[in-house]
Amino acid sequence: GIPPGEILLSEMLQQRGYRTGIFGKWHLGFPKEFLPTNRGFDDQYGFYEAFSYFASPKDPGIINYRHDYFANKHIWHQGRKGTCAIRENESVIEEEQYLTFSIADRACRFMEQHRNDPFFLYVPFSAPHTPFQAPVEHYNRFPEVRDPNKRVYFGMIAAMDDAISQ
Repeated sequence: GIPPGEILLSEMLQQRGYRTGIFGKWHLGFPKEFLPTNRGFDDQYGFYEAFSYFASPKDPGIINYRHDYFANKHIWHQGRKGTCAIRENESVIEEEQYLTFSIADRACRFMEQHRNDPFFLYVPFSAPHTPFQAPVEHYNRFPEVRDPNKRVYFGMIAAMDDAISQ
């Protein structure tokens, strides 16, 4: 994690009265002293690790692509457990919505709630990162792509582009 002696922008702005939020991938340490809510963020939604499922691999509305290398086997096994669990202000929650869309929805709600106040919002989307999972409707936007790896990847990017456009 980032040593507590390093001052983060979120900490500086929080001290100056800004409402601060992070929605997405943290990946900056998961011992208690490194957690986003201890590093200047009032509101947090996402996960602490480098990866998490975008959706349940069993969801019929999701196309999964499993790469064949050791680290990816760990990623698919880890799923949404431990540091890969979806959390809201340090509490593990169940999330049914495709992760990219839930990150965008929460970011939009945060901006709406604080639109008349100073705020700092950090939205580190996890896409496109393994595990490769794309919503079927985004995967289907690329019928000309024959390589299933690339097609899922392009679907993930299209989903992220749609989320950002919110």
